[in-house]
Amino acid sequence: MVLAAPLAKQKTLWLTLAASSTLAGNATILGAAANVIVVQAASRQGVEVSFKDWFRAGLPVTVVTLVLATAVLAALP
Repeated sequence: MVLAAPLAKQKTLWLTLAASSTLAGNATILGAAANVIVVQAASRQGVEVSFKDWFRAGLPVTVVTLVLATAVLAALP
């Protein structure tokens, strides 16, 4: 699909794919390997982070950052 787009739009489509896949990983613990590492490190320090706790913080942050990224990408020439 990306290759079928006009050349001028391909850069924006690739940036959109990279931004959305990266930012969406913040919503859940399993969304990114770094999230799992942080939860494991916290657990070793005696801090338990549940899926519900992470999702409660991660979903709003993900929504806001995706909206901001969409606005920035839409403003690109």
